[in-house]
Amino acid sequence: MKSRIELAEAVLKEYCRLKGELLDSYETGITDLITDLMHLAHKEDLDGIVLSGMAMLHFEAEKMGMHN
Repeated sequence: MKSRIELAEAVLKEYCRLKGELLDSYETGITDLITDLMHLAHKEDLDGIVLSGMAMLHFEAEKMGMHN
């Protein structure tokens, strides 16, 4: 089974491929993906800021080894 980092990398590469762009840098690719996810959240009447805050809490907990 692939790690979560490997899965995220594969998703990012596929996202760029579907847009017809090369993954020039992870910084740009991740920023573009997050931006488009925020647009999707808005379309679905979800609060992207709240969702990003929840994601950050999950990330911090996982980084500290609370959840693997």
